[in-house]
Amino acid sequence: MEHIPAQGGGIVCPNHTSNWDPPLVGTHIPRELRFMAKEELYRMAFLRWLLPLLGTVKVNREENDRDAMRQVLQYLQKGDLCVIFPEGSRYRDGELHPFLPGAAYFALKTGVPLIPLALVGDYQRRQSTLQFRIGQPLYPPLQKTPKREDIEAWTEALYQAVRKLQEG
Repeated sequence: MEHIPAQGGGIVCPNHTSNWDPPLVGTHIPRELRFMAKEELYRMAFLRWLLPLLGTVKVNREENDRDAMRQVLQYLQKGDLCVIFPEGSRYRDGELHPFLPGAAYFALKTGVPLIPLALVGDYQRRQSTLQFRIGQPLYPPLQKTPKREDIEAWTEALYQAVRKLQEG
């Protein structure tokens, strides 16, 4: 937990293998967190009521959701921690899948750190131990207009950091 900043903005970037990932991350990091949540979750009555109370950002993954991007940027600029699952979806095969560029873009645009996090363990087996492995924050330089090659380079650096944590 020493890699989680006590204050100021940051982007926590875990791998995503289970529906349990968001609540587990949310209950183990000792700060208020903002999560990006796919808009499909808001179709369920209970979650449609609960998710806004938890400070989630509803995102349409099928398009460039400018409202969601604006909201995340505002949270980061005011010093909040946001959780973005950089794989963009949940994968149950245990493999780390390519990362989407959103987390790196937000970090470059706001100057906040990327915080790699690997969730390791099989949630389906009771005898399995779940491990949270949080890596050293990555500090991309602030760029008013992030360049594509910088976004790609920081996305790759984040991917490698999470992969290294996953491997132990």
